[in-house]
Amino acid sequence: MVTIEAIDHGYWNTKDHLRKIFKSTYSRADNSLSNKNKIIINGETYYFGVEDGIRTGDVDKTDNLITKITTLADLAMNNINQPNKERILVVGLPISQYNQKKDKLAEIIMQYNECEVIYQGKKFNPNIKDVCVFAQGVGSVFNIGIDDGEYISFDIGSYTINVVLVEIINGIPYIKKYNTWYDGIMILFDKIIKEVNKKYDLNLGIEFAERILTKGLSVYGEIQNTDFLKPILRDYLENIFSKFKPNYPHAITPILLSGGGANLLGGIFVNCFNNSMVLPDAIYANVIGYRNFGLQKYGYLLEGRCRYA
Repeated sequence: MVTIEAIDHGYWNTKDHLRKIFKSTYSRADNSLSNKNKIIINGETYYFGVEDGIRTGDVDKTDNLITKITTLADLAMNNINQPNKERILVVGLPISQYNQKKDKLAEIIMQYNECEVIYQGKKFNPNIKDVCVFAQGVGSVFNIGIDDGEYISFDIGSYTINVVLVEIINGIPYIKKYNTWYDGIMILFDKIIKEVNKKYDLNLGIEFAERILTKGLSVYGEIQNTDFLKPILRDYLENIFSKFKPNYPHAITPILLSGGGANLLGGIFVNCFNNSMVLPDAIYANVIGYRNFGLQKYGYLLEGRCRYA
């Protein structure tokens, strides 16, 4: 039996179509109280998804060790009781890398079949039958049923923002224009947390920034006025909008927001562009779309399943 599985290799988090999520990190030392995140690959032991682990800021992650660890870890977690099942894997790349890197990424992931993998004391066989690489941003279009026409997909990730103008014809998306900007939500979070630490003489990590923006700030039990952060948020958005507005037909085209930053910034977008909407399950919109595309492309291999489109 063949299954269709999908993974979104985010710079900050790794996500899959089953809505599993873990940090795109690894460590060689175990600081936890369990071996849940322990995986052995070719005799080397790694602990994936750990706090303060090693992560990458490399633009090109196709041949990165983190991509290998997170891919094999996700597959092993989801299939540990079916270690010999065949699978087709759908993954994504920033749309600016898609044409040049998709074949390289598919080839590298297929080489994972040669790895000896042990997870939770059991041998796991990757058994990847094929790899399909899809464009980030476009994946989210396959997450919902939409009519034919033009749409702007605005995928706000941790390190990248992928903007795509697509036209849907008979249910198939055709890319008309695209950009990848390295202005993801972590750029905003980094500036926010630096300003908070400076003002209150704190040493908070970047992971506290979203909480401060959504729930406010309390220091030593006293609620603080966070208006001093508004110029940072304004400058961040103005930078993005200055690149977006002159280059896309934003006034006449529905804008679909997805990615980890969509829920946080969605309200502001809707105020600025009332033809925009945050997609359901925005953080998983791309990876669910990847799998839906896989079902469309490979559905004939699945017994008892109809094709997605």
